[in-house]
Amino acid sequence: MTVHGFDEATWDFGDLDVATRAPGPPPDSTGGFPERWRAFGPLPPDTTHPVGYSCMSNLGGFSACPGVHAEIATLTSIPDRLRVGDALLPGRDLACKKHTLDFAALFEGATLGSQAWAVAEYTCAEAKTLILGATADYWMQWWIDGAEVLSTLDDGNRSDPTGAHPPAPGDFCVRHTFAPGRHLIAVRVIGGDSGWNVQADFVDANAELQGTRRHTCWEIRDDGNRLLPPCTHAMPGIAVRANTSLHDETITCDFLLHGHNSTAGVVLAAQDGGHYYWVYHPRWGQNWRMRSFYLCIAKVTGTTNVTNLAMMRMPNVVCHADARHQIEVQRCGSTIRTWVDGVIGPTVVDDTYGAGAVGVRGWADCELIDFHAEGTVGQSSKWQPDVAPVPTWYHPTGDTGYGTIRNHNNCLVKLSGGQILTAITSHDAGFYEHDPHAQIQHYLSDDEGLTWKTHGGTLSRSLIPPGTYIPIDDDVVRLVAAAPVENPTISNDHPVAMREQDSEGSSDTVRMNLPSSWRDNVAWVSNQLKMVYRDSSDKGLTWSDPKDAEMHGDWRSLFGGPFRVLMVQ
Repeated sequence: MTVHGFDEATWDFGDLDVATRAPGPPPDSTGGFPERWRAFGPLPPDTTHPVGYSCMSNLGGFSACPGVHAEIATLTSIPDRLRVGDALLPGRDLACKKHTLDFAALFEGATLGSQAWAVAEYTCAEAKTLILGATADYWMQWWIDGAEVLSTLDDGNRSDPTGAHPPAPGDFCVRHTFAPGRHLIAVRVIGGDSGWNVQADFVDANAELQGTRRHTCWEIRDDGNRLLPPCTHAMPGIAVRANTSLHDETITCDFLLHGHNSTAGVVLAAQDGGHYYWVYHPRWGQNWRMRSFYLCIAKVTGTTNVTNLAMMRMPNVVCHADARHQIEVQRCGSTIRTWVDGVIGPTVVDDTYGAGAVGVRGWADCELIDFHAEGTVGQSSKWQPDVAPVPTWYHPTGDTGYGTIRNHNNCLVKLSGGQILTAITSHDAGFYEHDPHAQIQHYLSDDEGLTWKTHGGTLSRSLIPPGTYIPIDDDVVRLVAAAPVENPTISNDHPVAMREQDSEGSSDTVRMNLPSSWRDNVAWVSNQLKMVYRDSSDKGLTWSDPKDAEMHGDWRSLFGGPFRVLMVQ
């Protein structure tokens, strides 16, 4: 139990660490960042391997392992050529425009895994303490006078690829004291799947506070008025006022979500870490893309799963990054009523929990601000410390013993007999590259995901066709996919993307505006598609030959004319 006292109350943060933080002293300056740089590169994508998506890591970012390194530590001035491994790379002038070093423009294109370096001089007449703020698409390393001061190779940029939180100087920060004289600043940037640049500047102490956020623990700021939960998907953070038990309460709290994949809300009637009500705003996937603001009233009953008692799409409530909202929750007897920004939300009647602790719960990049609760105080606190919920997670393992893991074919289905079936792919390559030695392991759960057991042996990915798992009667699993009419079997070795059009057009391959790493591995052809399916009677271990599927309804009318189907495997 991690206990902190503030807000005239005692707060319990469970077994997660807590950091109380405030802006540091202001830097001596925020100006003077070098504008003239010397760039060296490019090196091809095969110099960075493997590129892995660490979906089971704390932050769920992308990691990169460069296979070659530059001789940065020995530099005493900006060189004409930079030695990288066995190669000598000639230098090219590169200007820092609007805080940006654009390697894609300099080297005429960006490719996932490509590497480049840039070196500049910074001179000061007297000692100065400055804060370097930077971000990149997608990995970067920074050196000052030959010493590494900042690296994002383990988790990448972590900014929102949807543009909800675009990268900006200050996403990552490091404070450094420069002695009087001339200094060398160097950076390595490894290209991502949609760009290849770095943004950097000297920033202020507030930007430093954001850019050095402790992502795996709670942060308390502004004397306890602002709570930042961990940025982890697998560890949703709950914090409660442990010394007060309320009923017939009214709770208000402001919150803001910095990206498209955050969730935040207030907790009431909490008995322990696994039993409480949670009123929250979920933001993920389609509700973000449609800018739809939903509010849920949920009940937690001992596990990390939540049961939504009510969910409502809130009219006239904006769904934007960094928009500050106020949530209000009132409970009278067994009736829970809600509001967001004055708009009436869902209401439920549930008498599972009586008096209990109040608090907040959230995860990913969000903040909970100005929490306030009042109500009828119980005789004593009902909060039971050191009681953690039983974890449930559709990844049944964090390590298969081989490479990076991820969910296979979006396989998470509940069979007609009640079991849950999932599958994990292990591979030693990332993004859209293919590992010929990739492995697939199926798992079954008989208790709603609380525990898992392996199902069958480890399979080669060539034995499992691509597609979407659908549960059918009698524990039959069906896998549905699109395939070209003349070739219903889709190869696992080469990603395929196809389009169907209802008017005559060119049969030439079509070049779409896709990230470069997709374009390299995707072919567009204009032949017609059909849907095929395969069935498995042994829960995903073996599959029947493909059969033509029957399409019911006028699918073309849904798209209002020609439509395209993109399938990347």
